[in-house]
Amino acid sequence: MRRSSFVTLVLILSAAAPFAPPATLQAQEPVLLRYKRDTKDTLRYVAVDTVLIIGGGGASLGAQNARAVGGDRNEREVQPDRDVVNAATDLPVGTTEIARTTTIALLFGKSDEATAWIDTTTMTIRSGTMLRTPTVSGVTGKPYLLRFDDRGRIEVKKTPDFPKEVRNASQFVAIFDRFFPAFPEKPVARMQEWTDTTRNKYSGTDGQHDITIVGRYRVVRDTMIDSIPVVVISGRVHVKAEVTGEAEGVGVLRQSIEGDASERTFFSPALGRFLRRTSTLQFSGSTVSLNGNFSMSSQGTRTSLVELAGARK
Repeated sequence: MRRSSFVTLVLILSAAAPFAPPATLQAQEPVLLRYKRDTKDTLRYVAVDTVLIIGGGGASLGAQNARAVGGDRNEREVQPDRDVVNAATDLPVGTTEIARTTTIALLFGKSDEATAWIDTTTMTIRSGTMLRTPTVSGVTGKPYLLRFDDRGRIEVKKTPDFPKEVRNASQFVAIFDRFFPAFPEKPVARMQEWTDTTRNKYSGTDGQHDITIVGRYRVVRDTMIDSIPVVVISGRVHVKAEVTGEAEGVGVLRQSIEGDASERTFFSPALGRFLRRTSTLQFSGSTVSLNGNFSMSSQGTRTSLVELAGARK
């Protein structure tokens, strides 16, 4: 039984040029939250995700993904350089840990257009006493086309045409589904709550995506990050995601995941970008084959830290 089944959706439910620090924020004034989309800048964010999965198994789309990005035992025998395997610290039986570090670049175009791509990424998968380091270089440098307005509402217009060896890697296809918090239309005072609901439906090389995100947010305080004034935005987010796609040798699979996340976003209104975002997601999910051959369930935790590269100039 393979326990990497939820790599796909769990990682879904997961730079700048030097600048001068702006003036200190006025703590009691309502603040207008807007992203600045400067076509002269390429923003780069570094995202560090760790996922701990309990349970799961069976041949699934996620298992196919693990083979696609890193190779199974047979592939390693033929191409040993594609997947490094080492002894690792023991994890409890039935537990898998996936760790990924990714540098993401974003370039704004005219109006609400934006192009993004993955600059670099590394991934490790620990299960039992084994540590795998899949080769995922095939996802870098390939463009995503986005609609991105100044309130942070994103529509995925086109995902990359990934090569065959990473074609089923949904964790890369859907990387922008929950990356930027969305802001309200009007200025908000401290502790004033706003809600946002986003639904994204699109096709990727891995299958059909259907993501619904319902968030409740509020600005809780002001602080400084390396002499840069920011507001701290607290969020409680409910995520429901589904990917339906073909898994080689298995047939059509539907993966579903649902969970609740607590978030903190450190946003600079003067710079129009967030400098740091942290998130912890508690989730449960299932994988079923549409031909009725099997079903399975799993649960776990995903923690994420995203930081703007160059923010500490």
